[in-house]
Amino acid sequence: MRSLWSLTKLQLLGWFGLNKALHTRVPGQRRKNLLAAAGGLFLVVYFTGISYVYSDQVGRAFETVDALPLLPGLMMATASLVTLMTTIYKVNGALFNFRDYDMIMALPVKTGVVVASRMMALYLLNMAFVLMVMLPAAVVYGLRAQPEPLFYARFAASLVTLPFVPIVAATAIGILIHLVSAKFRYKNLLNILLSAAAVLAFMVGSSTLSTEGVNLMDITETLTNVINQIYPLAGFYVNGVVLGETTAFLAYVLLSLGIFGAFAALVGARFKRIHTRLTTASVRRRFVMGENTQAGSTPLRAFYQKEIRRYFASPIYVLNTAFGVVLYTAMSIALMFFRPASIGQLLEMPYFADYISRMAPLMASTFMALSSTTACSISLEGKSLWLAKSAPVKAMTIFHSKLGVNLTMTLPAVLVNGLLLMGALKTSFADSLLLLTLPAAYALFVSLAGLVVNLRYPFLDWMTETQPVKQSAATLITLLIGIGSVAGPLTLVIKYPGLNAHWVSFGVLGMLLLLSAGLYTYLSARGEKLLKSLEG
Repeated sequence: MRSLWSLTKLQLLGWFGLNKALHTRVPGQRRKNLLAAAGGLFLVVYFTGISYVYSDQVGRAFETVDALPLLPGLMMATASLVTLMTTIYKVNGALFNFRDYDMIMALPVKTGVVVASRMMALYLLNMAFVLMVMLPAAVVYGLRAQPEPLFYARFAASLVTLPFVPIVAATAIGILIHLVSAKFRYKNLLNILLSAAAVLAFMVGSSTLSTEGVNLMDITETLTNVINQIYPLAGFYVNGVVLGETTAFLAYVLLSLGIFGAFAALVGARFKRIHTRLTTASVRRRFVMGENTQAGSTPLRAFYQKEIRRYFASPIYVLNTAFGVVLYTAMSIALMFFRPASIGQLLEMPYFADYISRMAPLMASTFMALSSTTACSISLEGKSLWLAKSAPVKAMTIFHSKLGVNLTMTLPAVLVNGLLLMGALKTSFADSLLLLTLPAAYALFVSLAGLVVNLRYPFLDWMTETQPVKQSAATLITLLIGIGSVAGPLTLVIKYPGLNAHWVSFGVLGMLLLLSAGLYTYLSARGEKLLKSLEG
């Protein structure tokens, strides 16, 4: 048990860079660490607040149809599905193919302990999100339903086991995806496509569940069936935790523990074999010198091509930074088939289509504000950073290549989806102009902001790519900047419907352009010095 806890603690400290942050003696680094910690705390509080508001709204709706006991079950199913979807692409790097594999496996501990520590770290990481979803739901349910005191004991016991089954399912899917893609030459590209397809399949499946024959007189049964379709164990959860049925409660807890324990034992027994299969390189074509093999290229083009290859060589990098673009595209295509005007008639809201048109530029910008490849592009250089630092090119050439990757991923999506939304929403000239310019301005802004932040907060001594991509201070701060920059005007337009959304959007557009110019000037003036000062 001591070895298990030590390995788990070591992994968590390495994932978030806490070990270096706690023991650093670099001047000014502690101030940066405190700023990053404050940003992380703000992000937790922000998402917990959103979760509470969502639970309260859903609870109010359930209460009107006497279906309030379904609230904890719905939020449990939601937390489980999100855990599953976000864990699928963490498997490679968190559980397998981690950089310190040889060093960890050489330690005098059993393979099963190593596997258990990796899965425990995944569990604790997902548990943080589960708490942000489930605790607000419990507070809302407690205030509205006034349940018996034993509910809270059952809720606490079930909370501990909630991530078990989603982690097992995600790990199994992730292993299967990596095993399939490992046999192909372009395994990273296939890995990205299969992982994205799996996540989208779960999203589409959960949003197209059968709700035919909905009868308001029987709404409770309908909602129960929908929640059970989202996640079968939710039925045991509602009956056992909320309604107090002992058999259902024991079934839920024992099933969760049994599935997790059996899967961990199975993976532990075959860990080395699975790891070898996942890390086996595919056979490449033989190199043949051709006429264009030694063709010249400009420094910018050479660095840009290197960055593009590096980007698509990392599934976790692509899935974490391009998923906003994918969701934006999915939303645009969906609105082509489910027109807002038709939805407004169905909901008996004649102004629904106009409301969506007003909000469309800011809503589209949200996806771009969360899509920054540059927030970890410096960190991903890792121990190879000296190559970029010693290259006979200006620092701005390197920066331009990294900015180019982000703009390559976002600007085509802005153009294509903007045109789709114009057709779907029948937008005015002002809305059409904003649909193209405002998301593009956000894409430029977060590209520059992410690069500047990453230069200030690099994470170069990572063990797995998951660390700089998802768990670094630079990624967190850039995420906060993106959320804050779009949440302000979006909240303003929603809270004050009489406010002219066009003027707000054009004002934000102008501000983003000014901020982007300032960030670019800062990069030009200080970027090279910051890059040279990094130790990789």
